[in-house]
Amino acid sequence: MRERRAGRGGIAAVGAALPVLLAALLAACAGMDPGAFDRERGQEALARGEIQDAHDYFRYALDARRNDPGALLGLARSCAALGQNERALDLFFTLEQVDPASLRGSARRDYAQALLQAAEVRLQRGDPVEALRDLRHAETLDPGHPGLADALPRALIAASGRLRVAGRTQEAEALFGEAAGANPPPAQAPAALAQALLAQRELDRAISVLSDAVSKGPADAELRALLEQALERRYPDPPCHPAYASCDALP
Repeated sequence: MRERRAGRGGIAAVGAALPVLLAALLAACAGMDPGAFDRERGQEALARGEIQDAHDYFRYALDARRNDPGALLGLARSCAALGQNERALDLFFTLEQVDPASLRGSARRDYAQALLQAAEVRLQRGDPVEALRDLRHAETLDPGHPGLADALPRALIAASGRLRVAGRTQEAEALFGEAAGANPPPAQAPAALAQALLAQRELDRAISVLSDAVSKGPADAELRALLEQALERRYPDPPCHPAYASCDALP
């Protein structure tokens, strides 16, 4: 009987202590980082070059803790490595809002690289103004970032042509002057801009700039020669175009 009573007393003691243990365990869990496990696994996978696995782990970490800076940075890097440039930019932008201090060192370079990649895509799609905005942002993050010195002049020239076509001549000349390193005299600006556009194979924009300039100064031989060159490159063997001095009759 005494042994039974002793056993029952031990069970009772454990039962009394159980709530205290559970409370301590819950308190410890409350202080834990809910996304730490997946974030650490993501960082390990990223270091090993297992990009898709890293992407998934960082996404799980963000599901557990929304806007976690470490998970945002890891997922942004993973998306950039997977070629998901727009998604990477969205994540970097969110990180910039929620924790600007985390964009230091390599994180700044990663963000600048994502902006550079996005700008190249926008240039290929014919959206130089947005491309230029991306590149200027990249320049503020990492002024000496590789590729900026080549991409910025191309974006400036292309955006200058787009603004000139839209009738925003003063802004266009300012961008072209920035690309050229000096502002050309106003009388020479159309020819200089057209030559720059031709060098970048922006044929349609060069033709638009030159057509507008020739209509205002039809006696300018240089402009007419540049327009003829642009038209020949854009339309290799046109039967007739009003920009030419003479036009053979169509058959």
